[in-house]
Amino acid sequence: MAARRAVPKKGNAKREALWREGRATESTESYLAALPLAERAALTALRKTIRAAASEATEVIGYRTPTFKYCAVAFSASLNHCALHLMNPPLMRSLAAELGVHDTGATTKRFTTQRSLPEKLVKRLVKLRIAENKARVNVPGP
Repeated sequence: MAARRAVPKKGNAKREALWREGRATESTESYLAALPLAERAALTALRKTIRAAASEATEVIGYRTPTFKYCAVAFSASLNHCALHLMNPPLMRSLAAELGVHDTGATTKRFTTQRSLPEKLVKRLVKLRIAENKARVNVPGP
């Protein structure tokens, strides 16, 4: 009897890589335009909230995801969720109780299109990142 080949499961890395392959990443607009409608709407709303909290932030594409340079946050979409990337493990650990254990990674807060992150929470997180970056810049060197 011949061995059966495993069938890739929903949400595996290979399937996700194929999903990401077709997305344009030249700008935030092209990134959003390539997404399905629900993800585009959720991330457009998140982008608007981040911009409101950090109007001086510059948007770039970093690691194939829209990133706000001044406040060092990014957002992205994958097959099963959207994400806000804070890129700061100590901050995520300090906010663990507030952010909740589920759907939280070392530097990322994940959410679904049906249940977006609260605007108030996103603004607070962005302002915390800005304060951290300002403090880091103002620390005297050796």
